[in-house]
Amino acid sequence: MGSYLDVGYSYNGGAFPVYVAGRGKWADITQDLTTGNITVNSVSARRTPWFSQSDFNVSHNYKVSESKVIRLSATFSNLFNQRAVTAYYSQIDTANYSHFIAPGGVPFYFGGEAYSAYEHAYDWKTLINTSCNGACSPGPITVNSQYGKPYLHQLSRNIRLGLRFTF
Repeated sequence: MGSYLDVGYSYNGGAFPVYVAGRGKWADITQDLTTGNITVNSVSARRTPWFSQSDFNVSHNYKVSESKVIRLSATFSNLFNQRAVTAYYSQIDTANYSHFIAPGGVPFYFGGEAYSAYEHAYDWKTLINTSCNGACSPGPITVNSQYGKPYLHQLSRNIRLGLRFTF
């Protein structure tokens, strides 16, 4: 988990997501509403909070005859219905509008030139303000409104009932 951007190409909502700050690193990003320019304030490690889950199982056997047994059971997963965040939305650019950064100014289909540009260090913090959109006219990316917000949560309480007949 970490901050990622579409790099090199984008088609119908993005492709080739890359962890631009490193895996597990999050960028504190703000976008000026008047100019659209993006500022990356800091990059830091971000983890999901600790969470606990209490599961419970109960069962009882009823002997019907010498060799026949009926077993009733109930399994409660997440008995106390604890709901911690387990993942944050990590895509910086929006999937609703075609944006991608192009290191060296070349999209991926330029072959060797693109490969060389992508395999060397590039300043992604500057490139997000001069990205390519669907027509490849430069400008800042559109920051995803869900970026950094809770995405997945711990599963809610589940109850599984069981009946087993052994003969």
